[in-house]
Amino acid sequence: MPTGKLVTLILIFFLTSVVSVVTGSTSLITVPVMIAVGIEPHVAVAMVIFAWHGVVDYKLGLVLGLTMFLGALVGGYVSMRLPRSVAPSHLHLSQ
Repeated sequence: MPTGKLVTLILIFFLTSVVSVVTGSTSLITVPVMIAVGIEPHVAVAMVIFAWHGVVDYKLGLVLGLTMFLGALVGGYVSMRLPRSVAPSHLHLSQ
């Protein structure tokens, strides 16, 4: 995969994982982005849902998974610091 596409995927996965801590979903953004950068649709869906049957690029999955993990940490940190007036009502903030 070309470096530019990989960097784009890493940035998008990081940002969507930050947002997913609050919204609870990333697939609505990540699957279309993967398709847009040239990953076949069935592989993009498989990377999000299935990790077996030999259709997953495990090296890319590891890179993007670690990226999403870091993004989730940042999203959790940010969401815990949101004022109640800004935070979505489904978050139960202790502040």
